[in-house]
Amino acid sequence: MDELEPLAGALRRELGEAPDAWKEAQRKRWREGLRGRMPRVNAARFAPWAVAAVLVVSALLWVALSRQPPAEERWLVAEELTAPVRLDDGSTIALDARARGRLFADDTTVRFDLHQGRASFDVVPARKRSWTINAGKNAVRVVGTRFSVSYGSGEAFEVDVERGVVAVQVPDRTGSMELKAGDHLTGAPGRIEVVQAATGALAAASPPEREGENTQAAPARSVVPAESASPPPAAPDATAPPARPEWQVRYRSGQYAESVALIRASGVAKHLNELSPSALADLADAARLGGDPGLAVRALTLLLQRFPSTPEARDGRFLRGRVHVLLGNAGAAIEDFESYLRDRASARYASETRGRLMELYSSRGDTERAREFARQYLEAAPNGPYQRLARSLASPAR
Repeated sequence: MDELEPLAGALRRELGEAPDAWKEAQRKRWREGLRGRMPRVNAARFAPWAVAAVLVVSALLWVALSRQPPAEERWLVAEELTAPVRLDDGSTIALDARARGRLFADDTTVRFDLHQGRASFDVVPARKRSWTINAGKNAVRVVGTRFSVSYGSGEAFEVDVERGVVAVQVPDRTGSMELKAGDHLTGAPGRIEVVQAATGALAAASPPEREGENTQAAPARSVVPAESASPPPAAPDATAPPARPEWQVRYRSGQYAESVALIRASGVAKHLNELSPSALADLADAARLGGDPGLAVRALTLLLQRFPSTPEARDGRFLRGRVHVLLGNAGAAIEDFESYLRDRASARYASETRGRLMELYSSRGDTERAREFARQYLEAAPNGPYQRLARSLASPAR
């Protein structure tokens, strides 16, 4: 008893007392157990030691439970959000108008159950949390990327991948489908279609045709069984390009940190000066998602300088501006975003660029410039994810 009490006292002083009701409940349970299993004389003899041991164990249990990181669980409704939801690791979730879903997040897992509408995700891979987005019976799993998921009436389902790689699981398939940057998937019960960015081709996956039915496919589509969402393998081509280097294979499989490690091991300068436009774009994205935004800026800068007229460089200034935001370089980000708008006002990222400029100028206290981009944003995307912030800025306080 004398030896255990100082330990219990030290724990109480460091961690605070457990609730009295909880301690009394532990004592009561122990006394009842003693009465049922031991003669009264033995209980009286050993009860003080046992009670002290219970107090020590209870204090340790109290510590373990109190130090566990809190989990976050809440409903997200588009009409109630004024800006994208930002998690503690910098990842964001943005909801389009009338979208809603339930978010669960802890230190190792993020799950978002999309009940309706379109949600966009920008996932930071630094903490290696697993992400799963459920839309009805469909599931999207990801490590680090930017993509959006839509779910609506009739179980209609869509996935758009902007950067990185995701794996999509649907009820009609036993395996998952891998989507890369620029790929677009649309589906409904019994049918999945994937538009692949690399070729612009569309692969349709549907249940096998019944015997006797017309199986002729539409000219623009290739129809394959539901177990495969990719076109049939082509015959070997003697002129096919050489296999991708290992760092690029790792990048395309979602292993961003491993990809960056391989790039560094083989010489960053050599890669930056010898890579093709598409490989430079892959390297920049691998660096951004693999935790090296400085390398991403270098790769994008070289891409813009060496190959300014290529499709890969078309959105280069926007992508570099987004990395500058991650680095906290607001001035450089604003310069890239505004340059992107001047050159390509109708480009694919124009609305998001205006939204980001609106946020940057607002955070710097430049209300007039923020209000200007808010008005432009509302004209181009009145129902976009930045709409509430745009409306609050576009209408001066009375």
